[in-house]
Amino acid sequence: VYLAVLEALDPAPGQRLLDMGCGAGMFASLAAAAGLTVAGIDAAPPLLAIAAERVPGGDFRKGDLETLPHADASFDVVTPIFASLKAPVKHALGNHDYGDYVQWPNTAAKQANLAALINLHKEMGWDILMNENRIIEKAGEKIAVLGIENWGAKGRFPKYGKMEEAIKGTESIPFKLLLSHDPSHWDAQVKTSYSDIDMMFAGHTHGMQFGLENPYFKWSPVQWMYKQWAGLYEDGNQKLYVNRGFGFIGYPGRVGIMPEITVIEFLKG
Repeated sequence: VYLAVLEALDPAPGQRLLDMGCGAGMFASLAAAAGLTVAGIDAAPPLLAIAAERVPGGDFRKGDLETLPHADASFDVVTPIFASLKAPVKHALGNHDYGDYVQWPNTAAKQANLAALINLHKEMGWDILMNENRIIEKAGEKIAVLGIENWGAKGRFPKYGKMEEAIKGTESIPFKLLLSHDPSHWDAQVKTSYSDIDMMFAGHTHGMQFGLENPYFKWSPVQWMYKQWAGLYEDGNQKLYVNRGFGFIGYPGRVGIMPEITVIEFLKG
């Protein structure tokens, strides 16, 4: 997506670009590599620090769309890719968040890394659900949003999640949504032991960033490991949605499996 935006802009080397809502500087780094003079604003100082490391020559400042910390006519190109997103963010941890694939000098260092990650999300204003829930009420109606730590039934992926803790206090709530990173959790535990979960949201597979999808055919090598790997699945009254993801892991690209931001609308029956 970032590359597509940059290609569509077709900026000339030396032009001045402002990335509004720059986050950790992924787009800014691509723009700098294309020869642009890059600046960015964001509301999260920890992300700005990462952006500054990625683009040493960039000008990254704390700010928002209403009070830009720059004079008028300072830039040739402005890109608010995610800056217009205004929504409460609730999320759960995935397998890569724990640092399990890194050699740490000791356990304390690994735990400190996870604590720093969690704190970063909180500073960004994200509500991280660690085997817990939030009850949302509107016009007298209630739904429960549950979130658990990673729980995988395939391969050697960890089972840190505790559904028995996440579901506490939601017994009387008629509609329950679950955030659980690994889709294999749905078959292995949710369907068998928690029939009152109406819908689960997962990711993890990325669609392997490789495959073929059209109105008539859907295939990816990841389906040899994951029965549910992309899109909507249903079993009785329960549903699972597996998001294909927006970024990448490993190979910095995608073939046939496009980045995805999903909007799901719930209607009262």
